[in-house]
Amino acid sequence: MKRFHNRQRVQIVTPLHPERTDLKGMTGTVVRLRRCDDLAWIAMDAPLLDIFRCFPSGDPRADHIVCDPRECEPVEKGQP
Repeated sequence: MKRFHNRQRVQIVTPLHPERTDLKGMTGTVVRLRRCDDLAWIAMDAPLLDIFRCFPSGDPRADHIVCDPRECEPVEKGQP
C-alpha cells in the first residue's frame, strides 16, 4: 500500500519491526493521517496488548496505533 486515506479499513499484513509481529492479521480504521510523513493513526478493531499501546488503557485512544502504509493492505468491502 502506498498511502492511507481517512476512514479507510486496513489490515496489518507485514509488520516492519519484529516486535510487532503479534499485530499481523489485525484490522482497523484510519482515524488520523500524519502530516509529517506517510504514517497514520489506526483505531484497531481488537484491544491492543499493553506493549503496543501509545496511550493508557483508560484513554479513548488506547487501541490506536501508528502504522506505515507498507505494513498494511486495504480491506475490501464485505471483509471484516
